[in-house]
Amino acid sequence: MKKKILLINKSLSVGGIETVLLTQYRTLKMSGHDVDILLFKDIVDFPVQNIQDIYYLDNYSSIKSFVNMREKTSSYQLIICHAQSERICKKVKSLHRKNILFVMHGMHSKKLLNGNIFARFLRKARMQFLYKDQNLVTVSDAVKDDIESIKINYKKIETIYNPFDIEHIKNLACQKLDIKIKKQYLVWVGRISEVKNLPFLLEVYIHLASSYDLVMIGDGSENIKSELLQTIKQHGIEDKVHFLGFLENPYPYIKNAKSLLLTSDNEGLPTVVLESLILNTPVFSRNIPAVNEILSNYYTKGICHSDNKKEIAEQILQNINKPINVHKIHKELSFKNSNNKYLNYFQ
Repeated sequence: MKKKILLINKSLSVGGIETVLLTQYRTLKMSGHDVDILLFKDIVDFPVQNIQDIYYLDNYSSIKSFVNMREKTSSYQLIICHAQSERICKKVKSLHRKNILFVMHGMHSKKLLNGNIFARFLRKARMQFLYKDQNLVTVSDAVKDDIESIKINYKKIETIYNPFDIEHIKNLACQKLDIKIKKQYLVWVGRISEVKNLPFLLEVYIHLASSYDLVMIGDGSENIKSELLQTIKQHGIEDKVHFLGFLENPYPYIKNAKSLLLTSDNEGLPTVVLESLILNTPVFSRNIPAVNEILSNYYTKGICHSDNKKEIAEQILQNINKPINVHKIHKELSFKNSNNKYLNYFQ
């Protein structure tokens, strides 16, 4: 049955949540649903020329007025809010609709640790109030456990993995590399930020530099990148580490890599880990809950239980050619499974 659906986010700047939203939009449209995207900032870093259903709402406009305008002919049967901003979630909540889903993409309890006792108490109380009696979706069981620890009195909570258009990813991965890497290489993909712990990544890579190059895809903090470049220069590996910046299509680089590396301090559901496994590229990651949840199902050899950089490097070298159960991944991560769970959430 065709449904009218509204997807909400802050913007379409470079990021994992934005990639998820666009995949959800595209695959729901493929299934015949009527889907709108509502953004609160006119920032679009993805190619969206063919999308006619994107709308923008500035700080002075009413979300109620927008929804009323779009519902003149038919009502939204499902509203999915991917935004993590308290300000935007308050606006969405003000619609007072029973068919709103708030998607929790990250480890929210980490945000409650900053500041003094009063600041932490206030932040937690605001979050408890914001999501009280609301319907929540968590992108992994690790995020669900995190939300449970905050003791939110939600109406319902369910874990739904992000949608993956596997055939689309595989087709994009078959395109030619824009920049050819002469040697075999390892790859990292993401936003350059503190939580990704990229200094740790480089310290691990130093033990692997004699065997592989390192390709880093993504942009973000220029300060962190500058510090990384200094470390690279100190170790004399400038010709081995390749910063490619943000790429609209990183999949050919992931497919042709010997392995994807992840050294984040925490993740909600690292989309790139699942995309790498879909493309039959092994993943090695520090032992953090959300990644452990994925790798324990699909590639247990990729979980690095030690934080010793040399031991992690040795584990990578020993297991980098071990096979992945790709058939199981393709079967369980189909976008149809994810979208059906969203569509049937209230049944």
